[in-house]
Order: sequence, then C-alpha cells, then structure tokens
Amino acid sequence: MRILWSCCGLVLLLLGLPAWSAPADNAADARPVDVSVSIFINKIYGVNTLEQTYKVDGYIVAQWTGKPRKTPGDKPLIVENTQIERWINNGLWVPALEFINVVGSPDTGNKRLMLFPDGRVIYNARFLGSFSNDMDFRLFPFDRQQFVLELEPFSYNNQQLRFSDIQVYTENIDNEEIDEWWIRGKASTHISDIRYDHLSSVQPNQNEFSRITVRIDAVRNPSYYLWSFILPLGLIIAASWSVFWLESFSERLQTSFTLMLTVVAYAFYTSNILPRLPYTTVIDQMIIAGYGSIFAAILLIIFAHHRQANGVEDDLLIQRCRLAFPLGFLAIGCVLVIRGITL
Repeated sequence: MRILWSCCGLVLLLLGLPAWSAPADNAADARPVDVSVSIFINKIYGVNTLEQTYKVDGYIVAQWTGKPRKTPGDKPLIVENTQIERWINNGLWVPALEFINVVGSPDTGNKRLMLFPDGRVIYNARFLGSFSNDMDFRLFPFDRQQFVLELEPFSYNNQQLRFSDIQVYTENIDNEEIDEWWIRGKASTHISDIRYDHLSSVQPNQNEFSRITVRIDAVRNPSYYLWSFILPLGLIIAASWSVFWLESFSERLQTSFTLMLTVVAYAFYTSNILPRLPYTTVIDQMIIAGYGSIFAAILLIIFAHHRQANGVEDDLLIQRCRLAFPLGFLAIGCVLVIRGITL
C-alpha cells in the first residue's frame, strides 16, 4: 500500500512540472553569476522639460549561464510570456532586472526565454516607460542634456550577480531629431557598484549592487524658443529705447513703465516652460538684462529732466543714449547666445 501511494505521489509531481524541466538553478553559488546585457533603443519621445522626464521604447536582452539542462532534441527551447512564470515557479532562476530611474511602472510587453542545453539562458523583453534624470538648464534654450537609463538587479547583490558586459544599439535614433532634440554621438555605457547603506543592518557586507548606466547625449533645437520667446523679448526691449526720441517727459516715463510691466508679464509667461530652478537660465539672464535696460533708461530720463528743470540743457546725453543702449544690449545678447551655442 505504501508503495502504491509513493508511486501516485511521484506521478503527480512529474505532472506538475513542465516538459523537459531542468533541476532548479542555484543563484547563491560562491561565485556571482555573470550577466551580459544588450539594450536596443527603438524610440525616445515625449520629452517633458517641465517634469524632467522622457519616454523610452526599447528591448532588453540579458544572457547568463546556469546548469546544463535537457531540451527536446537538444535544441534551444523557447518559452514565452505567461509560460515563463511556470518555469520560474518550478525552479528556473531568472533574476528580476529593473530600471531604477523609471517613473511609475514600465509597460513590459512580450517576454521570451531561450533555454539552451549547455545551460545558457537568454531573456528578451520589450519595455516602454517614462524615465527621469536631473537636467541642467543653465544654458536653456541652448542646453545639452542626457537621456539616462539605469539598470540594476532587484534582489541580488554583487556577490550573487554581476553585470559583465553591456551593449547598446541606437541605430533608430542616431543623429535623429526627437521632438525638439537632436541625438548626438553614440551612447556611453558604464558598469559600477552602488552601495545602499539602508541595507547594512539587514545584509551586512552585502549591500552593494551591480548597476548599468546608459547615457545618450542630446542637443536642444532652439529654433522654437528663438522665434517665440527671445525675438518678442528683444522687440519689447528695443521698443523701450524709443523713449530717447520722445520729447515729453511724461510720455517718456509712461512708455518706460508700461514696457517694464510688459517684461514682468513676459517673465511670468516664460516661467511656465521650466521647473523652478535655483539658478538662472540664458532666457532669465536676457530678461534681467531687459529689466536693467529699461530701469537705466528711466533713471537717465529723470536725470535729464532734473537737469533741464535746473536750467541745464543736456541734449547730448539723450543723443548718446540713442546709440549706447542698442549697442550695449546687442553686445550682452550676443555674448549670452554665443556662450549658449558654443559651451
């Protein structure tokens, strides 16, 4: 009777395993498992300057070698989508790799495992997610940014899993314009070890994780901002110089204050295209130069009027301002634009 029950139990156990299942892989060996990764970037889009996010559509391929296994006809066995979970539940070791700078949960489409008789495993998945990276807008709208992807194992430290190699393919986006961005050069990659101090009390000496960092350089196309922001600002400031051709003191003063309020309203308008920053951008510096130009014009108008009220005619001062103000602001604007383009 005991033999009968033992046979029944063995049959049930075998039925519960997928066909050609291998013994459970062990990820906690003395040596860490070397995982090589390839990332194919299909598309970068939806760049949100205000939120400092961008969307990436691509494929990730990870390869490692485990224990040899038997497969049908000693050929690679392909397992897809929901079938992968069955293999994992029955002992196949598949590390969870996550993009740590993704916003929310990435959308993972189709997944595939290729199991080779010699123990090699190739994991392939398509991903779509919104990523975030700290951006420097000091040279905005002539700035350069980096689209960054950071990949880490979720559970296994560098004593259990190490990234050995990373290849990035960006043929679909090389030297292409993405929204208002131009992709420049090849993607740079780096493999490093990252320490998480908050895990020290839980896993002493096991709080370092292997990380892959991919950086893609991009240059902003400033055309939209030149025509929609910088040109209107330049016209507003140029209009403020007309006060040096007006004869009435009240008209000069009224025109200057009206244009000063116009620049203030313009500054509020441009503040909606960037996050709140602890530093000034090129556009901010141009607005500040506009404030300075109009304020200096107001002071000179009042000074000239005061001298005239005291019986001192000083038309030469106003005539010089007609030339000095445009040349001075043009020089400042050229310096800011050239610095933004060349840096």
